[in-house]
Amino acid sequence: MIRKISAYIRCLSLKSYLLFLVVVLSASALTAQAGPKSPPAAHAETADFLGTVVDAAEKPLEGVHVTLTIYGREHQATVTYGSMSNEKGRFSIPEVAAGTYELELEKRGYLMVPPEKSGPVSGTSVRLKAGERFADVALRMARRALITGRLLDESGEPLPRAHVAAKSAGSINNDWQVAITDDQGAFRLSVLPGKYLITADASSHMPAGLRPPILISNRSGWAPTSSKFR
Repeated sequence: MIRKISAYIRCLSLKSYLLFLVVVLSASALTAQAGPKSPPAAHAETADFLGTVVDAAEKPLEGVHVTLTIYGREHQATVTYGSMSNEKGRFSIPEVAAGTYELELEKRGYLMVPPEKSGPVSGTSVRLKAGERFADVALRMARRALITGRLLDESGEPLPRAHVAAKSAGSINNDWQVAITDDQGAFRLSVLPGKYLITADASSHMPAGLRPPILISNRSGWAPTSSKFR
């Protein structure tokens, strides 16, 4: 009786071993057939653009709409990628087609602070190459300031549909921001905090054309509503 039990146990052991061997060989065959995994072709042909948006105090900004856009003729958007920053200021725009994009940040009451050359970002331009991954892009915004006023002629009458332009006093670029006066000669410019040169062009009303620049110091939340230009 004991011999029969021993023989039965040896038989079970042999069957278990053969079954285990078959499973191992089958798994090896499947692995050999599948081969090593390669990265998705789409990811190899695209780039990742991830980072953080902060304010002037380096605090994370939530709810910032970050977009990368390619514009075609007549400034019509042809390609756009976007993301919304979370409570930590983090945004993620993965699998972006290689190319040069216009970077835009949108949040009510804030304006984008154009960064210096850093990684793929230069000013408001972003250049991405296939296979690149940027995980810590730092972007900044500041609370906007307002420059408002009225443009009047020599007799105190308003000058409608005239152009009023402002640019940073320390800027060497031709980056004027332009507003058009309404029927009362009023204008409104939304700018970053700082010092600005203001100029007015009422050439449709006055042959003199472009007026000489006036230096205005501005800070966040302050609007010189009593400004008048004659």
